[in-house]
Amino acid sequence: MRLSKEELDDVLKKNPDVTVYGAMLPPEHPLAGGGVMLGYVLNKPHSKYRAIKTEHNGIVYHSKKEANKAAELDLLVKAGEISFYLRQVPFTLPGNIVYRADFVTFDKDALGMWWVNVIEVKGFSTPEWKMKLKLFKATYPELTIEVC
Repeated sequence: MRLSKEELDDVLKKNPDVTVYGAMLPPEHPLAGGGVMLGYVLNKPHSKYRAIKTEHNGIVYHSKKEANKAAELDLLVKAGEISFYLRQVPFTLPGNIVYRADFVTFDKDALGMWWVNVIEVKGFSTPEWKMKLKLFKATYPELTIEVC
């Protein structure tokens, strides 16, 4: 991509989160063309795991997958399958570790008992997540956790 200094300034004004890689050739360089940059790549920074933040019902979720799960849970609430759900619920684990579940659903059965289900939306499992899952299951054996 070839950009003049003015074109690059315009791009950076419109997109302040853009990172520019490359070097400016001096104006006297035969390939510079009067200060034109060569070999520049404009690259938006991305998240650690390349998840794309996505909005659903006015709430920004960490990934498309998480936003799709929220949309699915909204449909389950409308259909009466679950009573309600909460987002980003903190659970304290041994060692003062805090695990934030993506969703926790609540449903009341015919006898008036509440059923609670923890939902974690994962693109892939990390060693840290596997450790937290083991700690969660040991600390809260009465809760079920669904990983999707």
